[in-house]
Amino acid sequence: MLTALARRALAYSPPTGFDADAVLELDGTRSDRLDIRRSAVIPIVELARWAGAAAGIVEGSTPDRLRAAAQEGVVSDADARTLTDAFELALELRIGHHMQQLAAGSQPDDRIEPAEISSLTRDYLRDVFRAVTAVQRGLRE
Repeated sequence: MLTALARRALAYSPPTGFDADAVLELDGTRSDRLDIRRSAVIPIVELARWAGAAAGIVEGSTPDRLRAAAQEGVVSDADARTLTDAFELALELRIGHHMQQLAAGSQPDDRIEPAEISSLTRDYLRDVFRAVTAVQRGLRE
């Protein structure tokens, strides 16, 4: 089961960052929209599921699983805190995007135009992408 969860935790690779008004994907391509769910939310949720299961926890929220994994030494305290903060930032951005779309009478989606993201939030997102990638790298080793 842990092997299957680890595979899922490695299935989604975050982008590397932003360039002008594009998202830089890991494979070198550029995208005109950031899929916040695929780029940040899912990878963190899957890492938490793997780490939680490795720590003997199969229930609870993503932050709960990360905390338990840190307590059991599956991930470092720093990685657990960083991934929890990253998860909260990604969810906040996703929900805010959904609220804007609903207010405009549009159907909510998870694809955000980079131009809509402030430079400060872009910096935070780069850190989110790096944090997820670092934990994934540790899982691969």
